[in-house]
Order: sequence, then structure tokens, then C-alpha cells
Amino acid sequence: MKALKIIAPVLALGLSFTAIANAKDTLSVRSAKQLTNKVRQVTYSCPTGDTVQVNYGFNDQGLPTYAEANLGGKTRFLPLNWTESGGEAMTFGDDKDWQIFGVYLQPDNDRHSGIHIYPDAEPSYRCDVVGTKRIKG
Repeated sequence: MKALKIIAPVLALGLSFTAIANAKDTLSVRSAKQLTNKVRQVTYSCPTGDTVQVNYGFNDQGLPTYAEANLGGKTRFLPLNWTESGGEAMTFGDDKDWQIFGVYLQPDNDRHSGIHIYPDAEPSYRCDVVGTKRIKG
């Protein structure tokens, strides 16, 4: 019984550290989609000669929630990364995979904001806005 009194708190503490270590800095896909009520599509021209279409989701306050684009041959859903976004910068995705980084984006300034795309945590390339389109809201 004495051993159980010692082991139980140790296990609880270990589980709480595991939860903190595994906590996400980004919104979950489900949360990002639930918070979104406006979607804007922005087309970018990149130095590789490619164009990239990115769909951005925005909530009721006009704050970005996610970016979705075909990157590396796959459609990637990149929720807003809370820890790497702030001030006048925003980052979508995490540092273990693809990321889109740019100036703070709102539905009314999407025509002016270029982005940097970080493929699989490798050096980035900058893409400039070519056009925009309202998808929802």
C-alpha cells in the first residue's frame, strides 16, 4: 500500500510532463475548420517558375486560422502556429514539416502580402501575390 502511495503521484507527474511535451503549438485541423467563416484564395508566383494557390481561413474577427495549399505534390492543411506567429508576422504549420510564413494577413490585405515557403524545414523561397479570389464569406 505504501508503494502505491509513492508510485501513483510519480506516474501522474510523468503523464503531465508527457502531455506538456506533446502539446501542439498549432490549432488542430478540427478547431481551425470550426473557427473559420471566411476563406480567401491567393495565387502566388514563385522564383521556381511555379504558381502556388493558398486558401486562407479566417474567423469572425478576421484573424487567420489556417492555410491550405498543394505543396510538394500533396494538399497540405497548415493550421496557424501560435508560438511562431506574433506582432506583424504569421506562421502556418510546424517546424517539422512544411511552413508558410508571411506578414500578418487579414481578409482585406491579402493582395499585398508575399510569403516564404519552407519545404520540410529546408531553406525557403519567397513567392509574390499574383491574384486573389473570395471562396467563402
